[in-house]
Amino acid sequence: MGPLREMAAREGKKTNVYSVCIPGGVIPDVERVLPDAMKGTWCTHLQVVAHVGTNDVCRYGSEEILSGVRRLSDLVKTASLASGMKAELTICSIVDRTDCGPLVQSRVEGLNQRLRPFCDRVGCRFLDLRHRVVGFRVPLDRSGVHYTQQAATRVAGVVAWAGRFFRLDGLGQVLKGQQPQRVRGKVRTCGDQAAIGIVIVSCGSCVGKVPELQALIESTEAVIVIGTESWLKPEINSAEIFTKVQTVFRKDRLHATGGGVFVAVSSSLSCSEVEVDSSCELLWVEVTLNNRARLIIGSFYRPPESAALVAEQLRENLEYISHKFSQHVIALGGDFNLPDIDWDTQMFRTGGRDRASSDIILSALSENYLEQLNREPTRGDNILDLLITNRPELFDSLSAEQGISDHKAVAASLNMEVNRNIKKREEGLSV
Repeated sequence: MGPLREMAAREGKKTNVYSVCIPGGVIPDVERVLPDAMKGTWCTHLQVVAHVGTNDVCRYGSEEILSGVRRLSDLVKTASLASGMKAELTICSIVDRTDCGPLVQSRVEGLNQRLRPFCDRVGCRFLDLRHRVVGFRVPLDRSGVHYTQQAATRVAGVVAWAGRFFRLDGLGQVLKGQQPQRVRGKVRTCGDQAAIGIVIVSCGSCVGKVPELQALIESTEAVIVIGTESWLKPEINSAEIFTKVQTVFRKDRLHATGGGVFVAVSSSLSCSEVEVDSSCELLWVEVTLNNRARLIIGSFYRPPESAALVAEQLRENLEYISHKFSQHVIALGGDFNLPDIDWDTQMFRTGGRDRASSDIILSALSENYLEQLNREPTRGDNILDLLITNRPELFDSLSAEQGISDHKAVAASLNMEVNRNIKKREEGLSV
């Protein structure tokens, strides 16, 4: 992470970040340092962020590294119980070293794939730096081994902010904390946070399905609805499909049947359409919260067997939106019809179809620091309906729900800060 230093950084107000580096250190070295480091820190909620494994892969086997992660998790739980403060461990994904050969780099990739489910089992969290959560194209310094100061600060700050939604019980297990609630399409706040319910639905025609659509919106407590395959035409008024408490933006397919996308937003939120140059079925809407925090919500439909040009147009749009609205939370949902992308490995499955379009989409996400969150099949065994964002740490409670067509709907909760005057002191300890 850079030379040994103690620094206070501002990623969120009232969040203090302390960074400690052990040059050439491995997990056992962190185990020796961590208890004393935690003893010297007291706060209402301690986030311990451990970037380990980069040096370990050159010395230890995979099972030894995973055992070390388990020991670190146990250390944090024990210290939490002994001190009486809430503490949580986050393990960062292992970053590829530039001074190691392809064999070690292959081990790094395999370990990262195992770390996320392993962390879930041992009761700690996992921050995937490979998906650009850090927000820096190159998080390492010139050595190719250590974080830059900016990247170290960003990692700790992101985890400290996200940690406000979690707490530890008496046994040190991670539980959902005081989460804001969503009720009947209205944004409800809890302290400094607001929960915004989002549902992505492939309609297979909205016409004749008004009761089913409204039931889905109510059951998921959605404030924002991202719809595809609406099958609507200009002569059909939005009021015939949606309620008066929703502001609706549409892009209908004009010269053929099927298709069409829409975004419906609760009238309690201010929103407006973002004009973009695109002939594909894509729509962007800007939503403003009560503290002027802003979201960019997108709806996209890619018909099956579409030419690669459709994916290329989306790629150009994502680049434009990501640069123009770099300070916004971006969420793009829709039916991509790309079943042969393995979203756990971010790779195209050998022998699959639509390789060109799949590769374009994967490159677009990587180039613009975006992550696809849905891992639940939405039609048969295929993951067709996606949720893409630049801020994955703000989303939780993602699930596949019964939809109104042969696709399942994707529901998620976006947790946003609505009050910048944070009264409680929180700290992040990055090791």
